[in-house]
Amino acid sequence: MKVSKIILTLLLPLIFWQMQNQLHAEEYVISPGDRLFLIVLGYEGYNQTLYVKPDGKISYFYGEIQAAGRTTEELVEELKSRLRTFVKDPVVVVSPMPKDKEIFIYGQVKFPSRYPFTIQQKLSLLQALAMAGGTLEESADLRNVILIRNDGNLETYNLERLRTEELAYLYSGDAVYVPELARIEVAGNVQKPGMFWVKDKIRFDHALVKAGGPLQDEADLSNLIIYRENGEKIRISVADEFWQADDNMENYLLHSGDTLYVPNAYKTEMINVLGYVHNPGAYKIRGPVTPLEALALAGGARMESANLTKVRVRKTDGGVQIVDITLYYEEAQSLPDIKLYPGDTIEVPRRFQINWSLILSLLSIASITVSLVRK
Repeated sequence: MKVSKIILTLLLPLIFWQMQNQLHAEEYVISPGDRLFLIVLGYEGYNQTLYVKPDGKISYFYGEIQAAGRTTEELVEELKSRLRTFVKDPVVVVSPMPKDKEIFIYGQVKFPSRYPFTIQQKLSLLQALAMAGGTLEESADLRNVILIRNDGNLETYNLERLRTEELAYLYSGDAVYVPELARIEVAGNVQKPGMFWVKDKIRFDHALVKAGGPLQDEADLSNLIIYRENGEKIRISVADEFWQADDNMENYLLHSGDTLYVPNAYKTEMINVLGYVHNPGAYKIRGPVTPLEALALAGGARMESANLTKVRVRKTDGGVQIVDITLYYEEAQSLPDIKLYPGDTIEVPRRFQINWSLILSLLSIASITVSLVRK
């Protein structure tokens, strides 16, 4: 019995620690009854305290938004979309307001959650972040950590340069928000396409380095494209003289939300192969193809039922060409110089066949009808 008690005593802290980690590892989900502090950085007139009603909605800008059941990050995205009508590129923070004897730590930390806090405690900002498991190394913006006081005042701290005398302390009802670094995407023909975090803006060539560089012999560096978050599209032709003009680089910076796309040097587009072929469908091509090459992509024509004398080639401009390719199959003669380009369609019609079963059925019906009439 004593051994069991000793084992239980040793296991309880471990079980409690594991349960706490599982609880904190989940993102905070908004619930009815929560109070949310909405912050629009640089636009104090838009800051509001929002109450999540019993039906799970909040009222904002003369409309209602479903908040309960969503994470703070999901709610931020919808609020930003509404604010773009009034504010250019709004930076929005939504902070659940802690209850009495609580602090709230969220954003780019390992375990965002509410934490118990007593008035006797003296907890520094750094200790509070340590309580939440520390910040996320890749994505946390340590230069702009926000301390949201329980009276709504905001304090911003640069943890990369924080001196001892500048150390801030938390009080009951305070919240700490660690924002995310600027995020860019590199897509297309690079070694490691994906999302990358950067401290601010970044040159496109440095973004390529983060993605492991372009794919050799496949990437088309003469037609790079930057897709801005606002929908703008910028094309970059990286010729030799481009690198000689240093001032050009400043014109091709990626900002948060931008995407750098590296196209394939061998452009692939689609043609359609339809009708009596083995595998009808859309197929990629890297250049113009002949009708025979197009049919080969679809496994060839179904010889038992295809009408190869009237193969139709439909062009993107609406024109139609009829091609007889029986001579190639039967006598291996060359075809006319007809090419299919991206967007074109080739269709193999069905050969006319006598349906003897249908004819016999019709004759039988006719015979029965004549016999009835004679009677």
